[in-house]
Amino acid sequence: MDVQLAALCSELHKERLCALAKKSATLFTEPIGWLEKQFRAAGHDKDSRELAMHLFFRLSGDAAVAHAANDPDLVVMEVKRLKDWIGTL
Repeated sequence: MDVQLAALCSELHKERLCALAKKSATLFTEPIGWLEKQFRAAGHDKDSRELAMHLFFRLSGDAAVAHAANDPDLVVMEVKRLKDWIGTL
């Protein structure tokens, strides 16, 4: 997830712009919900939410670091690690 997008959502919440803040939250909740459904479909009913959050946070953090370091290869490296992790589930 884009760092600027997260910052914008945070500012909307700080400024108590409730309608915009709620709409902006869907930029996070919808992909997390989709990931959760994927984990449930793979047989992870009990921990689908936690797995979805873990993956989303990892991808978001990895993207932020790669962007800050101006090194897209960092994302490639971490995606391989995440694929390996998913393969162990």
